[in-house]
Amino acid sequence: MKSILSKIDTILHPLRLIASHIAEPIFLLILRIYIGYFVFFKSGLIRFQSFLDGSWDTQIFLFSEEHPIPGIPGEVTAPLATFGELFLPILLISGLFGRAGAAGLIVMTIIIEITNQD
Repeated sequence: MKSILSKIDTILHPLRLIASHIAEPIFLLILRIYIGYFVFFKSGLIRFQSFLDGSWDTQIFLFSEEHPIPGIPGEVTAPLATFGELFLPILLISGLFGRAGAAGLIVMTIIIEITNQD
């Protein structure tokens, strides 16, 4: 029985090496790109576009009424959230201080979930 398992292990060993050295890093990169770009960065671009279009008051309203953080006015949280949604995904995707970027995005997500008034 051990010899059969040993042969199976010998056959599967190259596949495990390929999975751990090639497939896993590619999968993790794709996951970081998806979360960073499609979830956060695009949202930051939409917020920044509203700043450029002159409809920044909408963002301030959202952070004052929809997602208020006690003690911090919407005029402060709107630009901070926009900056975070544009800067932190770049850190996450590039891998440069990726954990700090991920931690910042997690904090932003937690704040939005806590302050959601649905």
